[in-house]
Amino acid sequence: MTKQRAQKRIIHLRDEIRHHRSLYFVEDKQEISDSALDSLKHELSELEKQYPDLITLNSPTQRVGGEAVSGFKKITHTTRMLSLNDVFNTEELEEWEQRLIKLQGKKNWKYFVDVKLDGLAMSVLYKDGQFVRAATRGNGLVGEDVSHSVKTIEALPLKLSSKHIPQTVEVRGEVLLTKKEFERVNKELKIQEKYANPRNLAAGSIRQLNPKVTASRKLDFYGWDMYVNEKSYSKKSETRDEYYLQLKKFGVPTSGYEKMCSTLKEVEEYYKKMLKKRDKLPYWIDGIVVKINNLELAEKSGVVGKAPRAAIAWKFPAEETTTVVEDIRLQVGRTGVLTPVAVLKPVVVAGSTVSRATLHNQAEIDRLDIRIGDTVIIQKAGDIIPDVVRVLKRFRPKDTKSFSIKNTVPHAEKRNIGKGEKGVQYYIKDSQSFDRLVRSLIHVVSKPAFDIVGLGNKIIEQLVQEKLIQEPADIFKLEVGDLTSLERFAEKKAQKVIDSINDHRNVSFARFLYALGIPHVGEQTARTFAKHFQKLEDFLQANPAQLMELEDVGDIVAEGTIKWLRNKDYKKSVLALAAVVDIEYEQVRKKNSACAGKVFVFTGELESFARDKAKELVYQNGGKISSSLSKETDYLVAGNKPGSKFKKAQKLGVKIIEEESFKKICSTSS
Repeated sequence: MTKQRAQKRIIHLRDEIRHHRSLYFVEDKQEISDSALDSLKHELSELEKQYPDLITLNSPTQRVGGEAVSGFKKITHTTRMLSLNDVFNTEELEEWEQRLIKLQGKKNWKYFVDVKLDGLAMSVLYKDGQFVRAATRGNGLVGEDVSHSVKTIEALPLKLSSKHIPQTVEVRGEVLLTKKEFERVNKELKIQEKYANPRNLAAGSIRQLNPKVTASRKLDFYGWDMYVNEKSYSKKSETRDEYYLQLKKFGVPTSGYEKMCSTLKEVEEYYKKMLKKRDKLPYWIDGIVVKINNLELAEKSGVVGKAPRAAIAWKFPAEETTTVVEDIRLQVGRTGVLTPVAVLKPVVVAGSTVSRATLHNQAEIDRLDIRIGDTVIIQKAGDIIPDVVRVLKRFRPKDTKSFSIKNTVPHAEKRNIGKGEKGVQYYIKDSQSFDRLVRSLIHVVSKPAFDIVGLGNKIIEQLVQEKLIQEPADIFKLEVGDLTSLERFAEKKAQKVIDSINDHRNVSFARFLYALGIPHVGEQTARTFAKHFQKLEDFLQANPAQLMELEDVGDIVAEGTIKWLRNKDYKKSVLALAAVVDIEYEQVRKKNSACAGKVFVFTGELESFARDKAKELVYQNGGKISSSLSKETDYLVAGNKPGSKFKKAQKLGVKIIEEESFKKICSTSS
């Protein structure tokens, strides 16, 4: 066979294999036998061996790469991968709906529901229909490049099959294993290597450095969302069900159980149906996902923390099992809160081994009447957090011991113990108390904060014990001699830690704020503060009204932050830390700009700068960006070849401006 004929045959073979792959995984149909399909794959492989220069990256034969990777590169997601908040009953679901109605003014939407797949969330990027890369969720903003492993998944297309393919599309979905495949793989592993559940095995398989190992485990992929480059895709879907239909056209499989619901009653019926079905499904599910179907309304609802307001996960009742409480210990948080933790006889629940469970506070201990030595029923709330449900008192031995937080605290520390405002939680009042100080300093050097490698928990404890560090600023004053004075600290190791400290003196304002350990302020809220307040001084002088105006900040966060800011000792510590590090602030926005507070939507191609640069200009000047038009939109910026948004803006009465007018608005003072 000539090379020219071979090339034509290769193209036909690839198309045919993709066709049957799509039939099997997307439509659950099979036109030819598995052996016949294997024969086509074998022929393609032989031809590519004969003509290796005809091999393309997205050929079906390239799912398993020959080379293992040495590590995982970091990937910044084009759009943040959000998590979902959970509800566990109809009352909580109704409360969620009422919050949405209050936010939107009235209920004018339908619900799109689907099963909540128990796997590993994944983002897959395609350009011009071709697979480019795959990344894990990570922290929602940055994930790990696992393209070498994901390419081995037969269910995932390496080339999108639709006739109308956008220039860039990011498919979001779930990587998982069937129950059957989980059992097969686990049987082949050594006892110490076995996985507790399919989700963990799927994650472990994806994180294999050698793609051949991943390929040997038959992973599946199901899509549940996508993000499209609007500039090249004028027919943008406006509803969630249209998105799913488009995914199927692309050749991406979905669960097959997605459904439209008009009322919460219908949602409840779907929930009950899937609850009955869950054990018969080939893969694990841990609940259902409920979303507002209209994408414009969903976007308008906004985000709180790491979760969208317009979507919720309704979790199935947790699996329960029994075990014995072997001990109850106190855990000190970075803010000084004392949390009792039950040490349990290890037991498997909801697919994983549990040996500890939080008891929350003294009131919960008293309510349960739980004692050391008791037999208890535990569950995993949302299949994640172990929780003690109740005590089986008929099993109670005579030698059980009751537990009191106040009586457990050493006598010398009793005066240092106080109760929170609601009288439920005990906490260590003195911020310089050993345990509290250690926890707060561990938080400062943690990965989301300053990310200082080499300063582990034990070393922090030693440094505090020796009074070498007493506040965050002291970390950046350490010298090699301070560390070599500690046990098992050679000069080389000490120098390495000091170098790591010095390498992390430059810190973003968001990381700096997170490192402070302000109650209820996580990574996302810290980013919100950093974007709003231009300087540390501005943040330290914040008032409740300013905080409550911010999108991701509620009453509890605002109150906790203000209380923290009014503490003179905390302020002093913050200023001391700021004096020994270099804070990198967000670009200053022009608060007096005419675009401040205005909502912009873009359509068409801009000539002066890229779309991202235009959006950044809006942000810098205090404006807001939306991907969809609504009555809340102030301006539609129309470039060359504007899409359907142009006509929609005319209908809504939204002001349409050209590129030059846009630049003038952003540079003009109000």
